[in-house]
Amino acid sequence: MTYSRGPGRGSNYAPIRLEHLLASCAVPTLFPAVMIEGQAYWDGLFSDNPPVEELVRPISVGDDNVPDEIWIIKINPTASHKVPLLPQEISDRRNQLEGNISLFQQLQHVEWINDVYLRGGLREDVFAHHGMKPPIRIPKAFADDPDKPFHIPWIEMPDALQDQLDYEGKLDRSARNIDWLVAEGEASARDFLVRRAKLPPLPAGNSLEELVMMANHAARFFLVQPGSDPVPRVAEHFERFWGPDRRARLVGHLAAGGAGLDEPVREAAVLLANADRAGRPAS
Repeated sequence: MTYSRGPGRGSNYAPIRLEHLLASCAVPTLFPAVMIEGQAYWDGLFSDNPPVEELVRPISVGDDNVPDEIWIIKINPTASHKVPLLPQEISDRRNQLEGNISLFQQLQHVEWINDVYLRGGLREDVFAHHGMKPPIRIPKAFADDPDKPFHIPWIEMPDALQDQLDYEGKLDRSARNIDWLVAEGEASARDFLVRRAKLPPLPAGNSLEELVMMANHAARFFLVQPGSDPVPRVAEHFERFWGPDRRARLVGHLAAGGAGLDEPVREAAVLLANADRAGRPAS
Protein backbone atom coordinates (compact mmCIF):
# COMPACT_ATOMS: atom_id res chain seq x y z
CA MET A 1 0.00 0.00 0.00
CA THR A 2 1.43 3.39 -0.94
CA TYR A 3 1.36 5.93 1.88
CA SER A 4 0.03 8.69 -0.40
CA ARG A 5 -2.37 6.95 -2.81
CA GLY A 6 -3.71 4.08 -0.76
CA PRO A 7 -3.93 0.56 -2.24
CA GLY A 8 -1.19 0.11 -4.80
CA ARG A 9 -0.63 -2.45 -7.52
CA GLY A 10 2.71 -2.93 -9.22
CA SER A 11 3.50 -4.99 -12.27
CA ASN A 12 1.99 -8.46 -12.01
CA TYR A 13 5.09 -9.93 -13.61
CA ALA A 14 7.80 -8.12 -11.62
CA PRO A 15 10.00 -10.49 -9.61
CA ILE A 16 9.60 -10.29 -5.84
CA ARG A 17 12.59 -8.54 -4.29
CA LEU A 18 13.76 -7.99 -0.73
CA GLU A 19 12.21 -4.51 -0.79
CA HIS A 20 8.76 -6.00 -1.43
CA LEU A 21 9.10 -8.31 1.56
CA LEU A 22 10.27 -5.47 3.80
CA ALA A 23 7.36 -3.28 2.66
CA SER A 24 4.92 -6.07 3.43
CA CYS A 25 6.28 -6.10 7.00
CA ALA A 26 6.32 -2.32 7.41
CA VAL A 27 3.52 -1.82 9.91
CA PRO A 28 2.85 1.96 9.78
CA THR A 29 3.04 2.53 13.53
CA LEU A 30 6.32 0.63 13.90
CA PHE A 31 8.45 0.95 10.76
CA PRO A 32 9.13 3.62 8.13
CA ALA A 33 7.76 3.21 4.62
CA VAL A 34 9.97 1.33 2.14
CA MET A 35 10.91 3.08 -1.12
CA ILE A 36 10.33 1.05 -4.30
CA GLU A 37 10.83 2.71 -7.69
CA GLY A 38 10.16 6.16 -6.27
CA GLN A 39 7.06 5.18 -4.25
CA ALA A 40 6.87 4.67 -0.49
CA TYR A 41 5.08 1.49 0.61
CA TRP A 42 3.65 0.25 3.89
CA ASP A 43 2.20 -3.09 4.87
CA GLY A 44 -1.01 -3.69 2.88
CA LEU A 45 -3.06 -4.39 6.02
CA PHE A 46 -5.72 -1.82 5.17
CA SER A 47 -6.34 -2.92 1.58
CA ASP A 48 -5.49 -6.60 1.02
CA ASN A 49 -4.93 -8.79 4.05
CA PRO A 50 -4.31 -11.34 2.69
CA PRO A 51 -4.83 -10.71 -1.06
CA VAL A 52 -7.32 -13.55 -1.56
CA GLU A 53 -8.75 -12.28 -4.85
CA GLU A 54 -5.28 -12.07 -6.38
CA LEU A 55 -4.80 -15.78 -5.71
CA VAL A 56 -7.66 -16.76 -8.04
CA ARG A 57 -6.55 -14.56 -10.96
CA PRO A 58 -4.18 -16.06 -13.55
CA ILE A 59 -2.70 -12.63 -14.27
CA SER A 60 -1.40 -12.59 -10.69
CA VAL A 61 -0.39 -16.23 -10.12
CA GLY A 62 0.05 -17.62 -13.64
CA ASP A 63 -2.26 -19.66 -15.84
CA ASP A 64 -1.26 -22.98 -14.28
CA ASN A 65 -1.29 -21.83 -10.67
CA VAL A 66 -4.94 -20.92 -10.01
CA PRO A 67 -5.77 -22.91 -6.85
CA ASP A 68 -8.60 -25.36 -6.30
CA GLU A 69 -8.81 -24.20 -2.70
CA ILE A 70 -7.34 -21.51 -0.47
CA TRP A 71 -5.99 -22.32 3.00
CA ILE A 72 -5.95 -19.28 5.26
CA ILE A 73 -3.98 -18.96 8.50
CA LYS A 74 -6.13 -16.62 10.56
CA ILE A 75 -4.24 -14.77 13.29
CA ASN A 76 -6.92 -12.26 14.33
CA PRO A 77 -10.04 -13.49 16.15
CA THR A 78 -13.41 -12.67 14.62
CA ALA A 79 -15.06 -11.93 17.97
CA SER A 80 -13.80 -10.65 21.29
CA HIS A 81 -14.80 -12.40 24.48
CA LYS A 82 -14.59 -9.21 26.50
CA VAL A 83 -15.20 -5.52 26.00
CA PRO A 84 -11.86 -3.70 25.61
CA LEU A 85 -11.54 -0.90 28.16
CA LEU A 86 -7.91 0.09 28.47
CA PRO A 87 -6.26 2.11 25.67
CA GLN A 88 -3.94 -0.74 24.72
CA GLU A 89 -6.87 -3.19 24.68
CA ILE A 90 -8.85 -0.88 22.40
CA SER A 91 -5.84 -0.46 20.13
CA ASP A 92 -5.36 -4.22 19.94
CA ARG A 93 -9.02 -4.85 19.11
CA ARG A 94 -8.97 -2.13 16.46
CA ASN A 95 -5.92 -3.76 14.91
CA GLN A 96 -7.76 -7.09 14.81
CA LEU A 97 -10.85 -5.57 13.18
CA GLU A 98 -8.79 -3.74 10.56
CA GLY A 99 -7.02 -6.95 9.68
CA ASN A 100 -10.27 -8.88 9.27
CA ILE A 101 -12.30 -6.35 7.27
CA SER A 102 -10.55 -6.77 3.93
CA LEU A 103 -10.14 -10.53 4.49
CA PHE A 104 -13.86 -11.07 5.00
CA GLN A 105 -14.79 -8.81 2.09
CA GLN A 106 -12.56 -10.75 -0.27
CA LEU A 107 -13.78 -14.12 0.98
CA GLN A 108 -17.39 -13.03 0.50
CA HIS A 109 -16.58 -11.92 -3.04
CA VAL A 110 -15.09 -15.32 -3.92
CA GLU A 111 -18.08 -16.98 -2.25
CA TRP A 112 -20.42 -14.90 -4.43
CA ILE A 113 -18.54 -16.06 -7.54
CA ASN A 114 -18.91 -19.66 -6.36
CA ASP A 115 -22.64 -19.18 -5.78
CA VAL A 116 -23.17 -17.60 -9.20
CA TYR A 117 -21.35 -20.49 -10.85
CA LEU A 118 -23.20 -23.20 -8.94
CA ARG A 119 -26.54 -21.54 -9.73
CA GLY A 120 -25.77 -21.50 -13.43
CA GLY A 121 -25.58 -17.70 -13.56
CA LEU A 122 -22.66 -17.69 -16.01
CA ARG A 123 -21.44 -20.13 -18.61
CA GLU A 124 -18.46 -22.32 -17.88
CA ASP A 125 -16.57 -20.85 -20.83
CA VAL A 126 -16.86 -17.34 -19.32
CA PHE A 127 -14.92 -18.48 -16.28
CA ALA A 128 -12.53 -20.44 -18.49
CA HIS A 129 -11.86 -17.27 -20.51
CA HIS A 130 -10.70 -15.56 -17.32
CA GLY A 131 -8.75 -18.62 -16.22
CA MET A 132 -10.93 -19.21 -13.16
CA LYS A 133 -11.99 -22.63 -11.93
CA PRO A 134 -14.96 -22.21 -9.59
CA PRO A 135 -16.07 -23.37 -7.20
CA ILE A 136 -12.90 -22.57 -5.25
CA ARG A 137 -12.89 -24.02 -1.76
CA ILE A 138 -12.51 -21.34 0.92
CA PRO A 139 -13.31 -20.87 4.61
CA LYS A 140 -16.58 -19.13 5.40
CA ALA A 141 -16.24 -15.63 6.81
CA PHE A 142 -18.40 -16.14 9.90
CA ALA A 143 -19.05 -19.30 11.89
CA ASP A 144 -22.85 -18.86 11.83
CA ASP A 145 -23.00 -18.46 8.04
CA PRO A 146 -24.81 -21.33 6.25
CA ASP A 147 -22.58 -24.27 5.35
CA LYS A 148 -21.88 -24.66 1.63
CA PRO A 149 -20.23 -27.53 -0.23
CA PHE A 150 -17.13 -25.48 -1.04
CA HIS A 151 -16.41 -24.42 2.56
CA ILE A 152 -13.29 -25.69 4.33
CA PRO A 153 -11.99 -24.95 7.85
CA TRP A 154 -9.71 -22.10 8.88
CA ILE A 155 -6.23 -22.64 10.25
CA GLU A 156 -6.56 -20.61 13.43
CA MET A 157 -5.55 -20.47 17.05
CA PRO A 158 -7.93 -21.91 19.64
CA ASP A 159 -9.86 -19.41 21.76
CA ALA A 160 -7.86 -20.26 24.88
CA LEU A 161 -4.65 -19.22 23.14
CA GLN A 162 -6.18 -16.07 21.67
CA ASP A 163 -7.22 -14.96 25.15
CA GLN A 164 -3.57 -15.07 26.29
CA LEU A 165 -2.26 -12.84 23.48
CA ASP A 166 -2.23 -9.07 23.34
CA TYR A 167 -0.76 -6.38 21.11
CA GLU A 168 2.58 -6.40 22.94
CA GLY A 169 2.79 -10.15 22.46
CA LYS A 170 2.88 -9.63 18.68
CA LEU A 171 6.13 -7.71 19.11
CA ASP A 172 7.80 -10.21 21.46
CA ARG A 173 10.62 -11.87 19.50
CA SER A 174 12.08 -13.84 22.39
CA ALA A 175 12.96 -17.48 21.69
CA ARG A 176 10.56 -18.63 24.40
CA ASN A 177 7.61 -16.78 22.86
CA ILE A 178 8.47 -17.83 19.29
CA ASP A 179 8.90 -21.50 20.26
CA TRP A 180 5.55 -21.45 22.07
CA LEU A 181 3.75 -19.90 19.09
CA VAL A 182 5.39 -22.32 16.65
CA ALA A 183 4.27 -25.30 18.74
CA GLU A 184 0.72 -23.94 18.94
CA GLY A 185 0.75 -23.28 15.19
CA GLU A 186 1.82 -26.82 14.43
CA ALA A 187 -0.98 -28.16 16.63
CA SER A 188 -3.52 -25.95 14.84
CA ALA A 189 -2.20 -27.14 11.46
CA ARG A 190 -2.59 -30.79 12.46
CA ASP A 191 -6.13 -30.12 13.65
CA PHE A 192 -6.93 -28.42 10.33
CA LEU A 193 -5.59 -31.34 8.28
CA VAL A 194 -7.70 -33.81 10.25
CA ARG A 195 -10.87 -31.74 9.77
CA ARG A 196 -10.07 -31.06 6.10
CA ALA A 197 -9.58 -34.76 5.39
CA LYS A 198 -13.08 -35.52 6.68
CA LEU A 199 -14.81 -33.25 4.15
CA PRO A 200 -16.43 -34.89 1.13
CA PRO A 201 -15.18 -33.98 -2.35
CA LEU A 202 -17.01 -31.31 -4.28
CA PRO A 203 -19.78 -32.64 -6.49
CA ALA A 204 -18.74 -32.96 -10.14
CA GLY A 205 -21.56 -30.59 -11.13
CA ASN A 206 -25.02 -29.48 -10.16
CA SER A 207 -27.29 -32.24 -8.92
CA LEU A 208 -30.23 -33.16 -11.12
CA GLU A 209 -32.58 -31.44 -8.67
CA GLU A 210 -30.51 -28.22 -8.88
CA LEU A 211 -30.44 -28.44 -12.68
CA VAL A 212 -34.23 -28.72 -12.84
CA MET A 213 -34.68 -25.88 -10.37
CA MET A 214 -32.35 -23.54 -12.31
CA ALA A 215 -34.04 -24.36 -15.62
CA ASN A 216 -37.53 -23.74 -14.23
CA HIS A 217 -36.46 -20.46 -12.56
CA ALA A 218 -34.97 -19.21 -15.82
CA ALA A 219 -38.12 -20.07 -17.76
CA ARG A 220 -40.43 -18.40 -15.24
CA PHE A 221 -38.54 -15.14 -15.71
CA PHE A 222 -39.40 -15.11 -19.42
CA LEU A 223 -43.02 -16.14 -18.79
CA VAL A 224 -43.75 -12.84 -17.07
CA GLN A 225 -41.98 -10.70 -19.66
CA PRO A 226 -44.02 -8.99 -22.38
CA GLY A 227 -43.66 -10.25 -25.92
CA SER A 228 -44.36 -13.28 -28.05
CA ASP A 229 -43.84 -16.97 -27.34
CA PRO A 230 -41.32 -17.22 -24.46
CA VAL A 231 -40.07 -20.71 -25.38
CA PRO A 232 -37.53 -19.54 -28.03
CA ARG A 233 -36.23 -16.95 -25.57
CA VAL A 234 -35.83 -19.64 -22.90
CA ALA A 235 -33.91 -21.81 -25.41
CA GLU A 236 -31.75 -18.81 -26.34
CA HIS A 237 -30.98 -18.21 -22.66
CA PHE A 238 -29.84 -21.81 -22.22
CA GLU A 239 -27.75 -21.58 -25.38
CA ARG A 240 -26.07 -18.32 -24.39
CA PHE A 241 -25.57 -18.80 -20.68
CA TRP A 242 -25.38 -22.56 -20.14
CA GLY A 243 -22.32 -24.51 -21.16
CA PRO A 244 -22.60 -27.48 -23.52
CA ASP A 245 -22.33 -30.05 -20.72
CA ARG A 246 -25.19 -28.50 -18.77
CA ARG A 247 -27.37 -28.21 -21.89
CA ALA A 248 -26.65 -31.85 -22.72
CA ARG A 249 -27.73 -32.89 -19.22
CA LEU A 250 -30.98 -30.96 -19.64
CA VAL A 251 -31.72 -32.59 -23.00
CA GLY A 252 -30.78 -35.99 -21.60
CA HIS A 253 -33.07 -35.51 -18.62
CA LEU A 254 -35.94 -34.65 -20.96
CA ALA A 255 -35.25 -37.81 -22.98
CA ALA A 256 -35.46 -39.80 -19.73
CA GLY A 257 -38.89 -38.37 -18.95
CA GLY A 258 -38.04 -34.86 -17.75
CA ALA A 259 -39.36 -35.26 -14.21
CA GLY A 260 -39.94 -31.88 -12.57
CA LEU A 261 -39.42 -29.76 -15.69
CA ASP A 262 -42.02 -27.09 -16.40
CA GLU A 263 -43.63 -27.22 -19.84
CA PRO A 264 -41.75 -24.19 -21.28
CA VAL A 265 -38.46 -25.83 -20.26
CA ARG A 266 -39.50 -29.07 -21.94
CA GLU A 267 -40.30 -27.22 -25.16
CA ALA A 268 -37.07 -25.24 -24.97
CA ALA A 269 -35.08 -28.46 -24.45
CA VAL A 270 -36.72 -29.90 -27.58
CA LEU A 271 -35.56 -26.83 -29.51
CA LEU A 272 -32.04 -27.33 -28.16
CA ALA A 273 -32.01 -31.00 -29.14
CA ASN A 274 -33.32 -30.25 -32.65
CA ALA A 275 -30.79 -27.45 -33.09
CA ASP A 276 -27.90 -29.70 -32.00
CA ARG A 277 -28.93 -32.33 -34.54
CA ALA A 278 -29.24 -29.70 -37.28
CA GLY A 279 -26.03 -27.94 -36.29
CA ARG A 280 -27.68 -24.52 -35.94
CA PRO A 281 -28.72 -22.16 -33.10
CA ALA A 282 -31.89 -23.02 -31.20
CA SER A 283 -33.38 -19.53 -31.49
